Amino acid sequence: MLVVMSSPNHLVLTTGYMNLRQDVVIDKINFISPKIPQLSNLVTIDAGHTREKNESHMLKLDTWLFPFLNIYGVYGKTKGSSKTKLAGVYFAGAELDFARNMPFVLDFEGKTYSGGAVLASGYKQFFTTLNAN
Repeated sequence: MLVVMSSPNHLVLTTGYMNLRQDVVIDKINFISPKIPQLSNLVTIDAGHTREKNESHMLKLDTWLFPFLNIYGVYGKTKGSSKTKLAGVYFAGAELDFARNMPFVLDFEGKTYSGGAVLASGYKQFFTTLNAN
């Protein structure tokens, strides 16, 4: 038996907010210079304990096209910073003592654009969704 359900096509606008603080593991800090291409091999930086914080605001617009298919678009902004003390800076293998424990702050901000679809299915009291974006 095939059951067809009707679903009104309403647009739904959702807002989201996230305030995040976390430890971050930094694998590598590197310099790239077109005028001095070998610079990335000469300078090595080891970061110490790093703490990151950011704040994100998002808007999501979605609608159910069919009872089993929802589509959506997302727009958001993120702004944050990370702070660390450099564990060591090396130039051609030699440590630069003056740079040890030097504070390093990285400020960042950016926009997020995304879109996707959700497939939904159910049987009796069970249901499942598959989200792709």
